[in-house]
Amino acid sequence: MNLMITIFSLFFLWIPNLEGSSFLGLDLPENKWSGLGFYLAPYAKKQERLVYENCYTDPQLFLKLPYEINEGSLLTGMGWKGEKFVLKGPGNQRIWCRKNKERVIPELVFYKDLLEARKLYDGQKVWLRQDYFFTWGKGFRKERYPAKKFDQMEVIGVEIAPLSSNRSLLVKLRSTKGFPGFFEINLTAVNRNPPYLGLEEFCYLKEPRELFKISSHIWKKIQAEQVLLGMRVEEVLLAIGDPMKDDGLSPTRTMVFQVEGELFEYVFYKGKLDQILPHSVDGIEMIGNQ
Repeated sequence: MNLMITIFSLFFLWIPNLEGSSFLGLDLPENKWSGLGFYLAPYAKKQERLVYENCYTDPQLFLKLPYEINEGSLLTGMGWKGEKFVLKGPGNQRIWCRKNKERVIPELVFYKDLLEARKLYDGQKVWLRQDYFFTWGKGFRKERYPAKKFDQMEVIGVEIAPLSSNRSLLVKLRSTKGFPGFFEINLTAVNRNPPYLGLEEFCYLKEPRELFKISSHIWKKIQAEQVLLGMRVEEVLLAIGDPMKDDGLSPTRTMVFQVEGELFEYVFYKGKLDQILPHSVDGIEMIGNQ
């Protein structure tokens, strides 16, 4: 009984809030993994298949587990045998997973992570971070659907681990005009440090103007993708997106952006935009090494 209370308490310590947090996941001690549910993680497109490269169905022969066998299946943690974690799959099939160099098992996703993501996102209003979302084309082909950045969307459903090698969550959306769409989310690895990939990679979980306390004048510039000297870092990022480079220093911080095909250095002083300069590789390296 005390073990269940401990697991329950640890789980709720990791519930993310809707104020823009990107923390999603459990960080349970390994000795509490037994009895928990896991999914074998999907792998990202255009990346080498590293899921299952350390998962085996035979502890002696170390045969690689075919991806198709347990795609989307819910597995049960059975406990540790040395450095290998044992899971039970359909038909009492046993799977042995080894830790990687970082001492985590990137093939596994806690089932409770997915349940918590569904609970967190379903029915929420969200605001797009970019000017598109996905919709279905002919033959179930995924296509980008044009939208306006910061458009409001409603989450109308969250599917957990659908039978796909590209996602562990399918978040269904509906625009204010009733047009349907979706985002796919991959949650990978267990017992690791946040942040975790979630819906906040694609959307703001709170209206961004309110979230960042932006004045009407600056908000109009942001909507027009324009930048003014004196803007705060978050306001510049809202207006023109993420930088190609960021030296992260303080009080002077330099970010490199590509604007209309050309590279520029945006220099911030004490968190506000102070200068915009032509990009100099030597310059930003010098700034970064001071």
